[in-house]
Amino acid sequence: MIPSRHLSPMQPRQSTTHAIVKEMRANHWIKNLLIFAPLFFAVEFFSVQNVYHTALLFFAFSFLASSIYIINDIADYEKDRHHPKKKFRPIAAGQISIRQGQWIAFLLLLIVIALATQLNARVDIILFLYFCMNISYSFFLKHIPVIEIFFVAFMYLLRVKAGGELLNIYISPWLILVTFFLALFLIIGKRRAEFKAVAGSEHQTRVVLNKYTDSFLDHILTVVITGVILSYSLYTVEVDKPYMIYSSFFVFFGMFRYLYIIHQFEQGEAPEKMLFHDRWLLCTVLTWMVWMTGVFYLYG
Repeated sequence: MIPSRHLSPMQPRQSTTHAIVKEMRANHWIKNLLIFAPLFFAVEFFSVQNVYHTALLFFAFSFLASSIYIINDIADYEKDRHHPKKKFRPIAAGQISIRQGQWIAFLLLLIVIALATQLNARVDIILFLYFCMNISYSFFLKHIPVIEIFFVAFMYLLRVKAGGELLNIYISPWLILVTFFLALFLIIGKRRAEFKAVAGSEHQTRVVLNKYTDSFLDHILTVVITGVILSYSLYTVEVDKPYMIYSSFFVFFGMFRYLYIIHQFEQGEAPEKMLFHDRWLLCTVLTWMVWMTGVFYLYG
């Protein structure tokens, strides 16, 4: 006979809560840290009011992204059930029902609307555009090769643009290009890893992979890494701050290290995890952040 302590009513609640957090994909919120980039480079990072409003925007984007993930998982429920990795997502695994997923997505959107009322109209328009683009991507554009890559990269750019519009901060055109090329680099690396893992499989959710080849993905990966290096180099020259040019070394090493991991270990499917799993990559990013803090806030 099972002891009564194993039948605690808290257990289902904990399991459901864990499933909801997992379904929201909070680990992907790291992408939304781009929102803080304009604040940092404008040397406004120690303004409590500006940080507060930027944090509101961060959570607005994060909850909005989570609601879209849930909507997308509901739409791809049948396909995800047969995917080697996506079948473990809470909705595909049956840990969260379709109806529960719909309610969670609806509640998250309500939270986003509440946060949006604390922001300005320009940012609200960007949030709405981000939502519409994601929905268009999820139900149509993700099946069109190349366009789907550019679409996702543009959504990274919207995060930076929203951070600038929130506080009316000028964003260098070179920084915009760095963001766009870097986003392309991460997305193409992810597509390459997915292609190696499931391309040609009978059951896969990203059908567009069948329209790519590994040589094509490798070629455009080389092009975009060149774009990152050139645009970042020009940005360091434009800023014209002491020791700014030396930050390029960290960026170049980080890009080459990431490229090495992609080719040597066939990884890249989860960029947000790679950052914390590779100590060289993590140390490079942290060192770059410390260096840039010194450049903008100590020697600026």
